[in-house]
Amino acid sequence: MERAEDRVAKMFANKVILITGVTGFVGKVLLEKLLRSCPGISKIYVIIRPKYKMTSEERLEKIFKSALFDLFKQNPSSHQQISQVFAIQGDISATDLGLSTTDRFKLLSEVDIVYHCAALLRLDESLKTSVLMNVRGTRSMLEMAKNMSHLQLFCHVSSAYCHVHERIIYEKAYDPPADPEKLLKYVKI
Repeated sequence: MERAEDRVAKMFANKVILITGVTGFVGKVLLEKLLRSCPGISKIYVIIRPKYKMTSEERLEKIFKSALFDLFKQNPSSHQQISQVFAIQGDISATDLGLSTTDRFKLLSEVDIVYHCAALLRLDESLKTSVLMNVRGTRSMLEMAKNMSHLQLFCHVSSAYCHVHERIIYEKAYDPPADPEKLLKYVKI
C-alpha cells in the first residue's frame, strides 16, 4: 500500500517559523511535534528571555535535554533538525518585545509562520504583570507580525483563561471578556 502524502509536513516544508512561549508546556510540545513530524522546515526561531543566570541559548539547550525530546532524538536526522532551531533573546512583556534591532529585522524579513504561545498563567501574579505579558505582549506580537514580509499565518495558542464559564468550547473566535485597550489603560501601561 502506498503511503499517503503528509499534507501538514508538505505545508511546513521550507518555511521559517517563530515560536514564543517555548519554555512553557504548550510551546515545548509544539516545538517537539514540528521537529518530529515536519523535517522539511527551513528554520525555527524561538524567543526566549534570559533567566536564572542562563542565556537564551542555554535555556534552549535545556529544553532539548528534557525527556519530551527523547523520542525525537532517536531519529538519525534529529541533530540536523535541532541545528535549525535558533534562540532569539527577547521578552514578550518588554517594550518592543525586548528584541535587538538586528533580531527584529531578521524576524520581519524571514518569518512565514508565527505561533504565539507565551502567556503568564500564575494566578498569584500582579494584574499589571499579567496584563503586560498576556495583553500587551500579544498586541506587540500582532503589531510585529503585520510588518513581516512573508507572513502566511499568525496563530495565538494559549491555555490561559479558556472561557471557564462556557460549558462547551467550540473551535471559533470568542469575544474577549473586556476591551484589551481599556484594560491596558486601567493598569496604566
